[in-house]
Amino acid sequence: NLFQTLASHRNLEDKNNLLLSLSAMYELFNEIDNLQQKKYKSSAEKNKLYPAFKYIQEHFADEVITNVALAKMCNLSERRFITLFKDIYGATPNQYIMHKKISLAETLLSSKIYSIRQISEMCGFSDIYYFSKAFKKVMNTTPSEYRKNI
Repeated sequence: NLFQTLASHRNLEDKNNLLLSLSAMYELFNEIDNLQQKKYKSSAEKNKLYPAFKYIQEHFADEVITNVALAKMCNLSERRFITLFKDIYGATPNQYIMHKKISLAETLLSSKIYSIRQISEMCGFSDIYYFSKAFKKVMNTTPSEYRKNI
């Protein structure tokens, strides 16, 4: 929008156009500055979440991971942890963990070495029916249909 405003006021000999163009330029610089500050803030906040992120990477398929435990690792309240995690990674911790599990399941299904029950267990699902339901919710197909179509 700012670029369109600038383009529409390209006749800078008209004082009104010049002032409107300058205003749009200042607004553009302000937006760039805000993006840079957000990027820096995200990086600093991402570092706060690193202990939990690392733990998730190493243990997502091994055990049930609670938001309370993850928040404690980062010295944050549960609510603040979830909000910050979602802001940085675009999903809640539980959604992120579920996507990690489903991604692993995709890889294991593609290998065709393990049964769907074994894959369910390897991905940290205690119930094959819950695994199938979760897989279908994320992938829009069942594990057996997915395996058949690869």
